[in-house]
Amino acid sequence: MGSAIKLYTRGSWSHASIALDENLEELYSFSRKYTWNPFIGTFMEEDIEGGVFAVKTETQCMVLKVSVTDEQYASAEDIISRFKANRQAYGYSVLGLIYFMLGRPRYSNSKYTCAGFVTHVIEGAQVAEFEKHGSLVQPDDFMHLDAEVVYEGLIRDYRRSLTWTVGRMAANVI
Repeated sequence: MGSAIKLYTRGSWSHASIALDENLEELYSFSRKYTWNPFIGTFMEEDIEGGVFAVKTETQCMVLKVSVTDEQYASAEDIISRFKANRQAYGYSVLGLIYFMLGRPRYSNSKYTCAGFVTHVIEGAQVAEFEKHGSLVQPDDFMHLDAEVVYEGLIRDYRRSLTWTVGRMAANVI
């Protein structure tokens, strides 16, 4: 599915998630409900060491860090907590992918694509605003945010890179 999305969009990335912490322990998106079935998706708390990422060990990722105020962070937490509390009410927007390919927005309060969900949280928390409807945002569009690229590489190596960075910073402080 990811390869098809990248082929269609001609982008570098096929998936987007949003994290509320640096370790990506609190990582959320709309993605596969079942590891081996790319066609059934829902709101997911993703695990970079489990699920699809445990199977697809060569998955490349880019982690962007966006500075937010305490109010924006609390708002993003609130939006995500509503999804967590009502997860059965949400599903992956397969129809949204078709609308996306037609260049038409898909209006739904219960069906999202991965990028549509991340856009919903970012705009809902007033972190940034996109020039197009959230259902038309694609993963590469997040690279245009006022953000710092903190990591690019294999997702399986992300947490080890943090340990190395923290260790290196501590060594430089001493």
